[in-house]
Amino acid sequence: MASNTITIDHVKERVKQLIQDNAYREVTPETKYKVSGIYMIYIDNFDSDKFVPIYIGQSKDIQRRYKEHLCEILSLNRISYEKYYEYFFSEFGSYYEGKFKTCKIFKYMLENNCTLQDFRMIILEEADETDLERKEQEYFQKLLPSFFGFNQLNSFLANIKFKFKRDRLTKLEISNFLDLCQKDIDNIYSYYEYGFTQFNFEHAFNRDIIPLLKRTEELDDVTLLKCKEVNSNIHQVFSRYNLENEIHAVQELDARHKDYLMVKEQYEDLLNQRPTGIIMSFLKNIGLFNQKEKKLEHIVSQKRTELMFHRKAYNTEQKILLHKRYQLIFPICEFRPFSLQDKPNTISLKIDKEDPPVNTCHLQVYFSNNGINRSKHYRKESYIIRIDYCYINPEGKKIQKDYYIKNETTEDCRRGVAYIEKFFHDSYTKRPNPFTISRLKRNKIDNSFISILSEYKHGINDYTIKDKRLYKLETVFNRLHKLTDAETKFTTYVSENDSCLNKCISNAQLDHHPFVTKLSIKKKK
Repeated sequence: MASNTITIDHVKERVKQLIQDNAYREVTPETKYKVSGIYMIYIDNFDSDKFVPIYIGQSKDIQRRYKEHLCEILSLNRISYEKYYEYFFSEFGSYYEGKFKTCKIFKYMLENNCTLQDFRMIILEEADETDLERKEQEYFQKLLPSFFGFNQLNSFLANIKFKFKRDRLTKLEISNFLDLCQKDIDNIYSYYEYGFTQFNFEHAFNRDIIPLLKRTEELDDVTLLKCKEVNSNIHQVFSRYNLENEIHAVQELDARHKDYLMVKEQYEDLLNQRPTGIIMSFLKNIGLFNQKEKKLEHIVSQKRTELMFHRKAYNTEQKILLHKRYQLIFPICEFRPFSLQDKPNTISLKIDKEDPPVNTCHLQVYFSNNGINRSKHYRKESYIIRIDYCYINPEGKKIQKDYYIKNETTEDCRRGVAYIEKFFHDSYTKRPNPFTISRLKRNKIDNSFISILSEYKHGINDYTIKDKRLYKLETVFNRLHKLTDAETKFTTYVSENDSCLNKCISNAQLDHHPFVTKLSIKKKK
């Protein structure tokens, strides 16, 4: 490592200082940070001497982005080792391709004995949407999350943006991209043994930037020279880590493809120039035109066969290399579902006033899901999974308790639910849709479980319920009815909505229970 490079200890110090400075704006499921800015995910375990467990991101709506990030981790936390392996190393490439940030975080958390409570996120800086790119890059340069943490290489991200750009690339865009490539090359040399640098480099770093020039406006000699120098440095870094064969394989396949297209174009030109009528009949009779046509047709067929043979061999080799690289971000240890446990700290009983009046009962009701079924093909039943209450009796004494409710969902949690990626085997799905969790019950998709979105709201999952005593809903209502009287004032918060509560009560055939008539239902804000 060069003497002027940033050390991992220096980055850790900076990160810890940022956490301390921005603790007052930590993002949680209960915050409402609908703001534009730069954020940092961090795993609250800095013991590793090879990682700084952070991810730097930008968003126009930070609260929404937090929800997306956490829900992806909640999804992976439910899947068994066997299923995760199946999805990760599927026949056509990883099901999580393009979503590896979450996989990196998951691996780090598992291998460092972390729990969901260690998954944290803070706002580093609020910024105008037009300034997000610049601000994010400032933190990228200071904290190097692509080399110590969970981010991808800067040059790779820039290249993706180019692919979606319809206009030709400008000289400035190319020059800036070359700077990013060179900076990544320098950091790969310095931090190859740190974080996920090896994976980011081998899996995503551009093998050749010369083809990019075809999409650019006319470049001056200085920029062309810069491009050749960076491309040469790319070849050198691949050679340094014994990966030059990959560049040669890509170049050989590309050359064969160009050769095939050239011959094919000659053949098609010949067909287009073919005369018709009497002249064509005459040429065919003497065998002149037909002979030339057949010869070129044979060459095209031969070139196509050669190309397909080499492409098949190339794809086979790529699958082997991909499998090897995927191992770099796949957990080294086997794990059970819910190895990250739960995040129950999101639960807190809501009491409107610090000094509430006597003979009042504050209820909080948590559901397995919202009960809204958008498909007639899948079953989805909602259940009350927990009820908390705080009763202030006429003497001013607080009586507080929580009950986990016995029903189909909670009993399934106790037995263990085998969760799956819902669309992995769906042949009608055009593109992968990872982190959409479901389960099979009697060989059919059944969404009657604690949904990821509901867990995001209240923190309860199967792990939470595993060792809890379960009570019938009627038993809880009986106790609450006995505890309160006709004059008791109720405040009821629900994790979903009133209709969900009413439906759950109705499904339990408790509509006419004497306690139900006392309730004053209020939607959670």
